[in-house]
Amino acid sequence: MKTAVIVNATRALAQAKVTKMASADKAKAIRAFKALKDESGDFDELLKEAQERLKPDGFDELNRKKQEGKLSENEQAEYNAMLAKYQEEVNLTLDEESRKDRELEFERLSAEAFDALVDSNDFTLIQIAAIEEALCGGEGKEE
Repeated sequence: MKTAVIVNATRALAQAKVTKMASADKAKAIRAFKALKDESGDFDELLKEAQERLKPDGFDELNRKKQEGKLSENEQAEYNAMLAKYQEEVNLTLDEESRKDRELEFERLSAEAFDALVDSNDFTLIQIAAIEEALCGGEGKEE
């Protein structure tokens, strides 16, 4: 499973409810979340490190002014260019790591259990796709 899938699923599941799932499926979901969370922690640390080290000079000041709605037109253009370059550098730094395949050991959810998980929450379609790929996809998929 790709690191990006693990990270996206972990973020979507972080606040997920399991109220409509059977007890055994709740336990599977919790164990799966723990496995995903353990693996995504390293990526999150790398992300924070990249964001801090690659942050351009003056970014925090412009960002603060943007949040306060006090950027001039010139500052807004400077901020937009700075932000685009900053995001590109962070993405390039993380690209290789996000494409790495990871081996995770946990029992996959059945389609019924996955449906109950989705019914218990208000996920977006992007979140549903990431969660399905992480918890149900792959060779261990239960039918």
